[in-house]
Amino acid sequence: TFGAGNDQEFIGKLKQLTLDHLADERFGGKELAVAMGMSWSTLNRKLQALTGQHITQFIREIRLQKALELLQENNATAAEVAYKVGFGGPAYFNKCFNDFFGFSPGEVKKKLAEGTLPLAEDPLPAEDIPEAETTVPVKKDRVRRTYRMAAFAATGLLILALVLFFITQKGDFSYQLSEKEKSIAVLPFKNLSHEADNQYFADGITEDILNHLFRISDLRVISRTTAERFRDSELSTTEIAKTMGVNYLLEGSVRKQGDQVRITVQLIDGKSDRHLWSENYDRQLADIFFIQSDIAQNVARELRAVLSPIEIKKLQTPSTTNPEAYNAYLMGRFYWNRPGLENLEKSFASYEKALALDPEYALAFAGLSDAYLYKAIYGAIPFEEGLQLAKNSAQKALDIDPNLSEAYVALGGMNILEWNWKEAHKVLSKAIHLNPNNGQAQYMYGLVLTFLNEKEKALEHLGIAVSLEPFQPGYRFAVSNIYFHQENYQKAYDIQLECMELMGKEPNPDVYFSLFSICLWLIDDEKALENLGQFLEFSPSLDGNKEKMDSVYQASGIEGIMRWVHVLLNKTRISPSVQIAGYYAYLNEKDSVLYYLEKSYEEHDLNLVHSIYLPFIRRYSDEPRFSALVDKMGLKDYYYKYQQ
Repeated sequence: TFGAGNDQEFIGKLKQLTLDHLADERFGGKELAVAMGMSWSTLNRKLQALTGQHITQFIREIRLQKALELLQENNATAAEVAYKVGFGGPAYFNKCFNDFFGFSPGEVKKKLAEGTLPLAEDPLPAEDIPEAETTVPVKKDRVRRTYRMAAFAATGLLILALVLFFITQKGDFSYQLSEKEKSIAVLPFKNLSHEADNQYFADGITEDILNHLFRISDLRVISRTTAERFRDSELSTTEIAKTMGVNYLLEGSVRKQGDQVRITVQLIDGKSDRHLWSENYDRQLADIFFIQSDIAQNVARELRAVLSPIEIKKLQTPSTTNPEAYNAYLMGRFYWNRPGLENLEKSFASYEKALALDPEYALAFAGLSDAYLYKAIYGAIPFEEGLQLAKNSAQKALDIDPNLSEAYVALGGMNILEWNWKEAHKVLSKAIHLNPNNGQAQYMYGLVLTFLNEKEKALEHLGIAVSLEPFQPGYRFAVSNIYFHQENYQKAYDIQLECMELMGKEPNPDVYFSLFSICLWLIDDEKALENLGQFLEFSPSLDGNKEKMDSVYQASGIEGIMRWVHVLLNKTRISPSVQIAGYYAYLNEKDSVLYYLEKSYEEHDLNLVHSIYLPFIRRYSDEPRFSALVDKMGLKDYYYKYQQ
């Protein structure tokens, strides 16, 4: 057993190890346990006994305390600080920071000047909720009461899919693999160059070969992000193929020296581990475009894929004939695929360099469009300015190559952000026509179809997106939302559990809150409280409220829990207007519901588009104010078309 001194030394060591790995977003509870020479469960039990904290909360709070210090000490932006302290993106960082301290990162300097900044170790506490606010009579009409009480919680099932997309194979919607299906994944090519810096080139070759295969509509091609999970994997090729749900794998290596390049590729049967085709290419760097085309056509031939004349032409047409521009573009893709504002800026600079070398490089303009948009999302440039620059770049790409799927996908995302549904539908439909293997396009098109009240078609395209990127939780969240709209609550719950598994070792409080809300509709108090308890435990500013939750439930049942949660969240975070509308739907206070829905529209909250289809919000659809709101959203013709 540890004494008090040893306990402090133990905690100090944990803190120092976390600080030593501060910028590494992958450093979590498991990594900390390994560094301490302990199992995760043993470390977690000991930490909870000493501090009352879960490992995840302990690490997150250290990151947030350090973030507060950095925001006071220098002129770094919130986005830059987010990456310095190990958060994967500024959006989640801002949310955690606000939950923990009670104000946003952008308010730190102001509070410091005013002398109202709290000490870093003193976050805003979650105060006890007065009993008078939580004690309500328990009614007998359970089903009708649950219909109302779940309203507030279910608006917590906001479009996490969009958050995961802009910052990220089970069930009826998943792709059913047949033995004869021409499905393939391209594993990351190994860099055999003497210089480790040439990893960008090997990654770029992998991605370009993948993009060539994407153009063959007779193939189903798994995304780069999914295949990336198996970089340096110790699994056998048959195990990898089975995990990804494909029949074939393409693997290879790249060696670059000066202007010479050697590429080795092997096509493997994922079921038998039999090598179907292999080739070594020793060429000049200037021939790289033709090597990629030849590889794609050989794969198509071996898999007996049918190529249309248009597809053959696309495969044989290089995106640029300038090797230096191509090299700069590959560098841009390399940095684009890595997190952080610093990598985004490097990616942006590389695309600009590529365009300086080849002003007619359509793919580089498409990359520049993505970079502008994400700079705007991260706050590196004003949002409206970034959006317009992104549009201009995407349009330049299409002026050069009217059949560039990537540019249509970029425009589709921007039109969704602007609620321009018809144009989003048009450009995303075009993107899919040009490249049906683009999982991102299938996903965004599924979202648009959801908003346009075409739920079955949406499920079809979201199902394809899931089959192309089976490890992407955001796509499954979008599917879960549709089942929630259709009042298939068990299905929605099951899919969200899958999402939780895919999100890895770090528990996500928002998912637990969504699961809590669905359990209310399933009329399962036990599971509802279990998920609410997890939400409270893993929310930095709410931990310690589980005992209070139990006492509220004993005193006033699940309806009292709903009132208590509403008050608790309002004390510790700023609830979105659409979520407040859900709470008033629980109280059946029509005017307040409509007021907060209208307020959400004024805030241009994209979650409103999802929320108007929720069962407890739909009951206000006959109200003139609601109808006017849907009309302003540009959805009136779609929203009411299936109503009797």
